[in-house]
This record gives sequence, C-alpha cells and structure tokens, in this order.
Amino acid sequence: MTAVIWSALGLGAGLAGMFAGMRRRPPNLLRMLAQLRNPTDAAQPSASDVLRNDRWRVDRRIGWKLAGAARQHPWCVHTLGTRLALVGTSWEVLCSQSVLSAVAGLVLPTCSWAVVRAGGLHVAWPVPLWAGLVLGAAGASLPVLVLDAQSTTALGHARRAVCSFLDLVVLGLAAGMGIESALFTAAQLGESPFARRMYGVLTICRATGEPPWDALARLGAALGVEELCEVASTASVAGLEGARVRQTLAARAATMRRHELAQAESDANAVTEKLFLPGAFLLVGFLLFIGYPAFARITTGL
Repeated sequence: MTAVIWSALGLGAGLAGMFAGMRRRPPNLLRMLAQLRNPTDAAQPSASDVLRNDRWRVDRRIGWKLAGAARQHPWCVHTLGTRLALVGTSWEVLCSQSVLSAVAGLVLPTCSWAVVRAGGLHVAWPVPLWAGLVLGAAGASLPVLVLDAQSTTALGHARRAVCSFLDLVVLGLAAGMGIESALFTAAQLGESPFARRMYGVLTICRATGEPPWDALARLGAALGVEELCEVASTASVAGLEGARVRQTLAARAATMRRHELAQAESDANAVTEKLFLPGAFLLVGFLLFIGYPAFARITTGL
C-alpha cells in the first residue's frame, strides 16, 4: 500500500512539473524587439539570467545548454531555425520541452510497473525498461513534431497575410501614395501576427532610415516566406528606379490568391480522401449489425 501511495505521489508531481514547464511565460520586451531586428537570432537569456530566474528549473538549465550545442550544428540551424523564428519561440523553450517530454516518457513506465507490482501482478523488469526507452525517445521528438505542424500552419497564415498586404499596397498606390508610405500603411492595417511583425520591422526602418524593402526581404528570408522576398524585390525596383509597379503588384496578388485557393482545394480533397476509409468501415459495421440477426436465424434453423 505504501508503494502505491508513493508511486501515485511521484507520478502526480511529475505530471504537475511537466505541465508547469510547458506553460508559456509572459513576453519579454527586449526579446521581442530583438526578434523584430533579426527574427532568426532573438535575444536569448544569458547563463546568469537562467540560473537566477529559473533556479529550481533543472529542465531550463539543461535546455539552455542543449540550445547552445544545437546552435553549433549547421543542420539544426538550417532545419529548425526558420521554423522557430516563424512560430516565434526560442531554442531554449524547444529544448526544455524536449527534456520534459523525454523524462516523462522514461518515468511513466517505471511508475506504472511499480503500481502493477504493488497490486500483485508480476511483470518482468525489461518490459518497463524498453518501454521507457521507446517512450523517452518519442517524447523527446514530440516537441519537434509539434513545432513542424505549427510552422506549417504559420507559413500558410503568413502567405495569406502577404496576399492581403499586397492588395492594401496596391490600393495605396492607386490612391497616390509613394511606395514607402503604401508599404507602411498596409502593414499598419493588418491584424494578423505576421502583419504585426511586418509593421514592427517597417517602424524600425522608418526610425533608422533603412529602406523598407531591404527589411522586408530580410524578414522573408529569415522566416522562409518567399512571397515576401518577391514583394520586397518588386518594391525595391519601384523605390530605387522610380518604376510604376502597381500593375505588377496587382498581378502578383491575383496569382497568390489563385495559388492559395488551389492549395485550399487540394487540402480539402486530401481530407475527403482520408475520411473515405473510416466511412467504409462504418458502413461495413452497420451492414454486419443489421444482417447478423438474419444470418444467425438462418444458421440456427439449419
């Protein structure tokens, strides 16, 4: 009985620590400004800040050290750096979540094995050992999979935001605005997170005197949004050479809308195809449910 109580307390404390570690912290203003200046290299806390603010968070310390090691590998930076910048999180948060998930996967089978043994059921010790290793590896990779799904969704939202941004820029140019004023006004009217990022970048450009198309091109390259890089290239032609690019931007916006509609239709068709197999199983199960009484009566009569 004592072993069961201690196992339940340990399991509860582990789950509480895991949920507390995955909870989002309040945003840091300095880090947000650094993200606007360079999205792929946000202001990260130093070792002293980590030790002072997260004194009892061992996962934060391990995550900070793992993040420092991951930044040294070009493969990790190339694969995950753009996704982290697009989602708006940091290496430390990703590594900390991976550590928590891996520890939870390692500990959960052991706790379950202790509870089962205390209940009188005999289970060999290699079973929780291998289960812990498998679940630990799966838990360590789970935050990366979540990040991949979130980055894919964020990239779709960013492309739609760029399309709306282009439409507003075209309207501003048609109203007689200059290219810089049209870009700033269009970004100011957006309400999506990506539009607010563009507005923050353009605000810094207005204060520092940097050409806005250079900042937009840097933002698009950092986040992997090729459409924004193309818009910045076209805007730079208008700003540096004085070309009239309103028709070009309007045509590009129409092309982007057609592409997004085709992608949405493709996604809808893919979801429909995925639902075909469960629907077929439901139909077969319903037919068996309806036909079984008649079949049983026939076999009983024979």
